[in-house]
Amino acid sequence: MKLQSLSILAILVVCALSHLNHHSHPERAGLTVEKPLYVVHPLHGVEDNVNSPVTVNGFIEIPQGTNGKFELDEESGLLKLDRVLATPVVFPINYGFLPKTIGLDNDPLDVMVISSLQIPSSTLVDVRILGVMRMIDTGEVDDKLIGVPEKDPIYSGYKDLSDIPSQTLNKIKAFFETYKILDNKKVSVVGF
Repeated sequence: MKLQSLSILAILVVCALSHLNHHSHPERAGLTVEKPLYVVHPLHGVEDNVNSPVTVNGFIEIPQGTNGKFELDEESGLLKLDRVLATPVVFPINYGFLPKTIGLDNDPLDVMVISSLQIPSSTLVDVRILGVMRMIDTGEVDDKLIGVPEKDPIYSGYKDLSDIPSQTLNKIKAFFETYKILDNKKVSVVGF
């Protein structure tokens, strides 16, 4: 009985390796591939946006309406659940970063994307930057850019922070000043 189980396991391993071999080396399977088969790494593999500085590429890590804090794993390029927020709040905006940038905190520049759509994680978005939210997170500068999707018609007339309703800015400020309270961490929004 053990021998039969080992034989089945060996067959499964050979099939799995064969499957991987065909996907990672399609030419070995007799397939012709016009485009290389690889995944672009979100931190450094994304092409620069030609419309900069008006529109920039934004990579969404956290969709609005969630209480999960997702972050890009720099090594794998995959999203990882960093934590579930301890405070009973949800992100009021889509949240992510600008690939190929570095902020004062030595991380890619953070970007908040106000949209009529809950943008799924790992989505690349053309973002029109409207301004910045100045923030101090546990004693460190952690400013966040604020923008809207270039292709969201509801926000097509938004050109700067003055176009964002004060109620929306107040919700964003309240979220960031309270989301770490139960972690005993202090966050202060200095202004927009």
